[in-house]
Amino acid sequence: MSTIAGVSPTPNAAANQPLPLQPLLTKRQAADLLGCCPRTIDNLVAAGKLPVVKIGASARFDTDDLRRYIAAQKRLTEAPEQLEPAYA
Repeated sequence: MSTIAGVSPTPNAAANQPLPLQPLLTKRQAADLLGCCPRTIDNLVAAGKLPVVKIGASARFDTDDLRRYIAAQKRLTEAPEQLEPAYA
């Protein structure tokens, strides 16, 4: 078995197989998935809360990034006692 300088061979050839890619979504598809309007997606991208994949002039969204955004929003709203005013 030959090796490339500085790279050791892996014992499992399957480990070198790329992970299957999920299709990237358009802004409209991302908005539909999140249940919001496309302008909200623009706002999330501008605020740095949602990553965007630029392909030429087109913006596309990774479903894994959308899942992470949803999970982050869940974590922010899981503690309702922190959301209520202290004077109530």
